[in-house]
Amino acid sequence: MKLKGTHSRSNVIKGLSFILVLVTFACNRIEKQPSEASDTVLLSKDIENNSPSTFLAQQYTLPLGVEYHSFGTDYLSDGFRFVGWSEDGKVAYFSEPADEACGCYFFEFVIHDLNTDKQVYKWEFTSEQLPYNIDSIWHNHKEMISNKLNEYQVYQVSSVQLQNGDFLNKGKKYSISFSTQTQTDNDLGIDLIQQIELNVDRLDPTPGSMLRMSEKFYDYTLNAGLSGCMKSPYEDKLAIVFWYMNKGYEGPPHRVAFRLTGCNLD
Repeated sequence: MKLKGTHSRSNVIKGLSFILVLVTFACNRIEKQPSEASDTVLLSKDIENNSPSTFLAQQYTLPLGVEYHSFGTDYLSDGFRFVGWSEDGKVAYFSEPADEACGCYFFEFVIHDLNTDKQVYKWEFTSEQLPYNIDSIWHNHKEMISNKLNEYQVYQVSSVQLQNGDFLNKGKKYSISFSTQTQTDNDLGIDLIQQIELNVDRLDPTPGSMLRMSEKFYDYTLNAGLSGCMKSPYEDKLAIVFWYMNKGYEGPPHRVAFRLTGCNLD
């Protein structure tokens, strides 16, 4: 009987030891879990908080052209290709100024700060070696252009649709108006635009003025109009595009070009 009791106590001790090992193992697991969960939460929170300012290098493709007027092919028209937006109110685009009498190809790569309405970067290229076109530019200078777009943290957009007339943003209604002032040129015997005015107003629920822009023209401008606007995907800011037609270098055909300006909606 004594041996049996000793054996029983031994089994009990072994059982308790096994249970102690399990408890210790479980405690170790419990101690680690809050740390892992906390790291995950902090990482998720950190990413969420920094996401507006965290920019990863982008791979860019040749942007599509934007139709900003409807005059057809009877006019010389500057090409317009919109690249994209940065999160701090900058836009990037390509312009292909029309060739009037040079027999050249012209190209401009612009980064425009809508907050200040200034071009913060501009690269111009001219070639007398035709046929030279946008595909040649992209093939030969894609790396340089992409590096500059990444420097200014521009996200490319796949397509652009210019909107005209009244529009809604966050339940508020806005309108855009465009007008011109003309004066007769006695030498040419025609009316030329001297000044354009561009206004953006909030109509509802609280009326207010968002933009009042006035600009004088001096380059034999025959006509001008509003192309439309597009909204930033990152903030309540518009890029507004308007066109203007200047008298051709040798008379018709006349040249149609475009301009961008910015407007805050808040």
